Amino acid sequence: MPGAYQIVGRIGSGGMAEVFLGKALGAAGFEKKVAIKRILPAYTKDDRLTALLIEEAKIACCLSHANLVGVLDLGEQQGRYYVVMEYVDGADLESVVHAARRRGLAVPIGLRCWILRQVLAGLDYAHRCTDDAGQPLELVHRDVSPANILLSRAGEVKLADFGIAKARHRSVVTEAGMIRGKAAYMSPEQARGDALDGRSDLFAAGVVLYELLCGERLFEADSQLAVLEKVQCAALTPPSARVPGLPPEIDAAVMGALARNVDERYTTAREFDQALEAAMAASGLGGSAAELADFLAQLDLPLQRPESAEGELRFESLGAARAPRRTAPLQEPAPGPIPAQLPRRRLARWIAAAALGLLGAASLLLFGPWSLGPGESGELPAGKEPQLGPAVAGAQDSAGEQERLGGEGTDREGGHEGAGARTGEGADREGGHEGAGAKGRTGAGSEGGHEGAGAKG
Repeated sequence: MPGAYQIVGRIGSGGMAEVFLGKALGAAGFEKKVAIKRILPAYTKDDRLTALLIEEAKIACCLSHANLVGVLDLGEQQGRYYVVMEYVDGADLESVVHAARRRGLAVPIGLRCWILRQVLAGLDYAHRCTDDAGQPLELVHRDVSPANILLSRAGEVKLADFGIAKARHRSVVTEAGMIRGKAAYMSPEQARGDALDGRSDLFAAGVVLYELLCGERLFEADSQLAVLEKVQCAALTPPSARVPGLPPEIDAAVMGALARNVDERYTTAREFDQALEAAMAASGLGGSAAELADFLAQLDLPLQRPESAEGELRFESLGAARAPRRTAPLQEPAPGPIPAQLPRRRLARWIAAAALGLLGAASLLLFGPWSLGPGESGELPAGKEPQLGPAVAGAQDSAGEQERLGGEGTDREGGHEGAGARTGEGADREGGHEGAGAKGRTGAGSEGGHEGAGAKG
């Protein structure tokens, strides 16, 4: 979907990037909501961050799964790159949990497990994804957290933000020892800066499920360094130790993902998903997209209201972003060969004029010498015009008239062509008005900086 995008307003901002609600514009007034992500103005000169944004688009464009936020396009305007993503109308998991708590509502246990199973389905696909040659990408998300799990009003669950993902073919390599991701959701090996594989994402998913079940942080401390120490060393107790009555099967499924030794953890996201599915069945728990949609409706999440501060969004016409011209309705062609007759008439006029001209010239050659008196030469006295016979004069008058009429016809037709050009200009102006109108319309609003964004900054 390359080309024209129009910014509606900003719907989220993170540490290094911001996300806008936009519209993809197409022919005949086509519009589709999208999320557009770009680096914050303060970091636009950071070549490494720009490279990471480009790398995110290149990695995510290889992925196509119902539980992953899709990347549609990568663009550049005046040296600033942006990523166009699927727009998810809803909120992130973190915001939903807070909204439910404020309203005194509890997310059903079965629904919490079902949400995590959808995340695992997306991770399993990403971990197994291959390149065009069939070689594994060895993709690791590295930032599985509630803020990156999006829930739509229709009951969809999508994992977003592959901005710091690791892949085998990645051209931007993290410096040795550099740690990327949210400390509270890192695996022990990620906290140490060790080499990672897909099992690191399973540990993060286990932390997310643990916190969903218990309603509190698993690793909490006063500083990021202290959190990293807890990730690596703190003793872990089953969720039922904090939530009495939780089925032991759920305990076992969660703790299987939180093993600190990577070799004692689930091998794949599918294995984790199957263990959780069996635990839910044994405990009589269930969940579905319809149940999630109904629960979100109870929360009455606010509609998206993108920020559109004046002077903030002067880059709106991204790439070739202009409102499309109004397309004229298709018309049936006029019956019969009428359009083909117009040029034939003009040709006939010219042929007739040429024939009359030739006839006049022939008459002059044949009868001109016999019109001179005896002893007169063919030369005319100075100042006298030749007197042509009536046939020749009529031929010239007719030819002149035909030429004049033909010229008028051409002028008239040219005048119609000019009118057609003006009509085109009018269409341009209409297209301009359409673009202005589209900018004036706003989409849905957000609760917090994260809600409803197609990706997180």
